[in-house]
Amino acid sequence: MIPINKNIQDIHFRYKMPSLIIKYEGKNTGVKTILVNLDDISRSLSRKSDIILKYFSYTLSLQTKHDGKFIISGKHDQMKMQNIIYDFIDHFVLCYNCENPETFFVFDTSLKMECLACGLKSIVRDHKLNLEIIKNISTQSTIYSDFLPVETGDVNNEEMFYKLLKESEDDFNKLDHVIEKINIKNILGSFENYIEKYKKYENITKFINYLLEKGYKKSEICKFYTRPQNGKKRSVEFKKEINKYFNS
Repeated sequence: MIPINKNIQDIHFRYKMPSLIIKYEGKNTGVKTILVNLDDISRSLSRKSDIILKYFSYTLSLQTKHDGKFIISGKHDQMKMQNIIYDFIDHFVLCYNCENPETFFVFDTSLKMECLACGLKSIVRDHKLNLEIIKNISTQSTIYSDFLPVETGDVNNEEMFYKLLKESEDDFNKLDHVIEKINIKNILGSFENYIEKYKKYENITKFINYLLEKGYKKSEICKFYTRPQNGKKRSVEFKKEINKYFNS
């Protein structure tokens, strides 16, 4: 594993990805370079593998193809291809302010990259790839949902889901495309923080019903909201709405 940020030499740096593995197929003018583990790299970066492949196409001005394999026309050495991935990371992954890789795309009037670490929302620097990213953004949400961290139980998922709740403007159906990727405890914890901060206690029933429609167990939701959670203090209003829901 190697650091996601090429400027970091610390072996204990937590953000890492696999080194690119390549192999060659074909001969002479028909030779092709196969990016063997691009899927693994894309998961480490929380970016779509097809978007990274398209970046290779634009950078090399060559045809690429994904048909079970990630294929690039011609023969290219590993170091050259690894550096192209690092160029992609500099442009489309690392926060422009703090260089943290925990970022995701949002779109309002322009394509932006929001950082979970420092909170900065930066306009993505101009590139041909920007249009490809915008085309893939869900019409149901401003969040490019496939870029969410996928490791359930990770604390960053709770931070991310909290941001998604704010983006949803209380239309919880906008969460359909991401909710299965996030641990239920992080979902419930994020929602509680959201409700308590903005005092939207009237939405508790609506959200719990939404979770039940998605197949979550009523008993699990009840257990979470009626028992202490890491010393968290709940408001009287929150407890009142929860008790009313589960005792009705």
